[in-house]
Amino acid sequence: MTDKIHYEMTGSPRKSGYSTKEELIKYLEGFGYVKDDMSGEGYGSSPEDVCELLLTDSYDSKSSKMYKAEKLGIRIVTYKELLNSPAILNLKELK
Repeated sequence: MTDKIHYEMTGSPRKSGYSTKEELIKYLEGFGYVKDDMSGEGYGSSPEDVCELLLTDSYDSKSSKMYKAEKLGIRIVTYKELLNSPAILNLKELK
């Protein structure tokens, strides 16, 4: 595993202080996070087993990304949880 975290997003980060996903993507890049998707055809074109994290606005989300992350065993974290936890944000707790 590299020192980067490949992640996908579902839902809106607005309640966490970011107007758009693009704003949050830029912010997270500074911490070594790489926006990817779980199909391997998006940002980074990584195979789906590289996606390590799904960011969501709610653990109650019924999105297809939530279903797929649960099925593949990908860690799910809310936007707020990520942004309010220095250990997670700085990649320490995810490794």
